[in-house]
Parts: sequence; C-alpha cells; structure tokens
Amino acid sequence: MIELAADGLPKILPAYDDGVFKSMLTRPESKESLADIISSFLGVTITDIEIRGNELPIHDIDVKREIFDISCRATDGKSQFAVEMQAAPMEGDSFRNEHSQIRHRSVYCLTDLHANQPGRGLNYRGFAKSYQITICNYCPFKEEHKLLEKFQMRNQRGIVLADAITSIFVDLSLTEQIVKKSISEMTASEMWAVFLAKANEPEYDTLISKIIKIREGISMAQTALSTISQDEHERARFRSHKIWQLDREHEQAIWIESGRNESKFAVARNLIQMDIPFDKIIAATGLTRVEIESLKH
Repeated sequence: MIELAADGLPKILPAYDDGVFKSMLTRPESKESLADIISSFLGVTITDIEIRGNELPIHDIDVKREIFDISCRATDGKSQFAVEMQAAPMEGDSFRNEHSQIRHRSVYCLTDLHANQPGRGLNYRGFAKSYQITICNYCPFKEEHKLLEKFQMRNQRGIVLADAITSIFVDLSLTEQIVKKSISEMTASEMWAVFLAKANEPEYDTLISKIIKIREGISMAQTALSTISQDEHERARFRSHKIWQLDREHEQAIWIESGRNESKFAVARNLIQMDIPFDKIIAATGLTRVEIESLKH
C-alpha cells in the first residue's frame, strides 16, 4: 500500500511517472545513475555521458515534434541515447492493436535521433550509434516476451543490416515476478526495473535497501527521488499532471459512453422500422420508452 503525505499525494513520488523520472535522472548529481541505467539496459559499459536538450531541431513545419524524456550522448561520441518513460499506454493503444502507437513512435523517434546527427565530413561508419530505450509501466506486448526486448534491422535469416540503430523496450509489469527472486539472482537491468516500479511502495523498502547497497547508481537515484519527493514545486507539478490525466480519462469515458448510446439509438431505429414491439426494443437496447417513442416520432 502506497503511503500518502499530508497533501494527499504519495509520500515518495513514483519513479515511473514521466516527469519524476526525467527530473530524477537529469540532475547534475545523477549522471552516474543515468549512465548506469543505460549500461544496464544495453548490456554494455557507458562510463560518462552528457545530457542534451530534449527537443530535436525541426527542419520542416510539417514534421512532428517529439520530446524525449532524456536525450544524452556518450562523451566518447560513439553512441547516443533517447530514454523515455511511458507511465501508461498512449491514447488509442491496447492489446487489441498490439500497442502499435508506441511501437511506431519509438521507430520515428529513433530514426529522427539518428538522422539529426551532424554528418559533414564524416563517412557513414563515423556516425554515433543511436538507441531508443522505451520503459513502459505496463505490458506493451501481446505475445510472450522478456523484461528487455531489443530490435534491430535484420533480414529473414537474422542477419543484421547494420547495428547503427537499436530500439529497446522495458516492461516494468514483469517486476511482479522479479521481486520473488533473491538479490543474488537479479541482473542489473532487473534491479533497475524493480527500483523504478516499486520505489514508492513501503512493502518493498527492504528489497530496495538491499539493491542500493549493491548498485551505486540506484543508490544515487534513490537519493534524488527522495529529494524530489520533498520538493514543493515537484509535488505541485506531479499533482497538476495527475489532474490532467484524470481529466483526459474522464473525457475519454464520456466519448466512449456517447458512442455506445449512439449505437443503441441506431439499433433502436432499425428495430422500429421492422415494427418490433417497444418492450422488445427496450430489452434489446436498454433505452427508455420515452426515448424510443421520440425516435419513432
């Protein structure tokens, strides 16, 4: 159970909230944490990074603008990263369409990130490798999958065309199984996933304490999260974002309900034209007699 503060918000803000995640890992003192989370999810060692502006330059007014949660580059210039937290499914996404919006968005952002590199005087092998890391606090895949899923350009035989671009998805919903493991069995990526998903839940305090003793990067992220959670500006921002989400969900619910009602009226009109008795139309549609009579007239 999440512990609440006097203002009604969680005492420790959730690390999986988009704004909290960004604030936690873009502070000057959080560079080691950011390098560690990227290293853990990529399976390589990134020793030092520089954080860049989140908004990429736009060369055409018809091109979509995308805002990365975190955009950074390895100081050796060999790789660059866009790290995005997706706290909830994008509007229109569900298992029914296999969360196609977030998948297509990751491709767009990744290719845009890669193509926006300065290229004058470089051969094509001289470009930095680009990685899009999308962390989802929900299950983005309908089919069976792992905590980390990496995608590259391959042919039917599995041969990689080039390793220049890589899209990585992280599914935090799988931490429900990971927390059952002992610390010695957890990988670095699993430890980060547990921290991001469970850091604001008191029942996991003991587990998080064990994790931060092992990984310095997570320990520093925990310190930053505690600082953010006590900051009035950050809490106000979190409340504002939460209200916006509730308003959007309310509007979606009204839109869905209005669509259902319109469908009921369409069915009722057809049944009226077929001279079906009112009592059967009421039973079939759930409309009132007054509503059905108004349609008939």
